[in-house]
Amino acid sequence: MVPATVIGFSKRVPAGGDTICGKFVPGGTDIMVNHYEMLRNKAVFGEDADMFRPERFIECHDEDTKARMFKVIDLSFGHGRWMCLGKALAWMELNKLFVEVSVCTQLPTFFFFF
Repeated sequence: MVPATVIGFSKRVPAGGDTICGKFVPGGTDIMVNHYEMLRNKAVFGEDADMFRPERFIECHDEDTKARMFKVIDLSFGHGRWMCLGKALAWMELNKLFVEVSVCTQLPTFFFFF
């Protein structure tokens, strides 16, 4: 996936600081996620994470791995009042893509509803 923005809206660390991924971040610091890198995480999407290969979701038979991939993708749409207004349309397009790929590759059809 290619995100519409490279970074999302920043969030401010509360007063007193917080520990994020084992590192202390002082209070008042603005933090944000790099969506481009998050969607190319080889630990989540495999060694070919840089390739456009939507069939990776159909070929994945491990439900925990598939759920983790979808959670990472879902993070790119934002959260709460910052959520992308086009999220429903994007998921509809992704479902259409899964159907097209499964027809072309003779794989079983799966539908993903969120």
